[in-house]
Amino acid sequence: MAWSGSITKTPARLGVEPLRLLFARVAGPIASEAMPGCFWRGLRLTAIDGSTLDVPNSPANRAVFDGPSNDAGPGAFPQVRLLVHAECGTKALLNADFDGYRSAETVLTGRILASFGPGMLILADRNFPAPTETPTSGNTLIKRHCAVGAGGDPRLRLGWRVQGRRAGEMRSQSRLGNRVVAK
Repeated sequence: MAWSGSITKTPARLGVEPLRLLFARVAGPIASEAMPGCFWRGLRLTAIDGSTLDVPNSPANRAVFDGPSNDAGPGAFPQVRLLVHAECGTKALLNADFDGYRSAETVLTGRILASFGPGMLILADRNFPAPTETPTSGNTLIKRHCAVGAGGDPRLRLGWRVQGRRAGEMRSQSRLGNRVVAK
């Protein structure tokens, strides 16, 4: 017989794989071009962004996820860094990934590139382009991203905000007509 605790105890009993499979099955774009705020000039508007979430304070969570700290010691709770790729307008999740607090958003972005597809305008804030070229920096991810989308499909666009001093560098990498907005 089902009871109110069933839904919260099921993940502990079954593990994460059934939830991962469920997410993979239901995640994806749902907007039609008639829906306001979902398309711009024929491109599906999507965004990637990261956040942190508190998790219960336990020695196991602290060891796996870590968390913020200062000179006085560790913060009150360990934290998970979460990155999502979502459809604008509907807020439907297209992809998501998480890791420990110390993981960079650019590292997580590399894990969700499969959800970047042709006909999308992908918006991101200035945390994504990194100032140095590394395998997980924003610069490298932009290059990989442009190659992932249907073999470099010209209808795949980025709208990433960058700091003013980096605008020229980013413009030189935007061969597919991506816009660079400096602020």
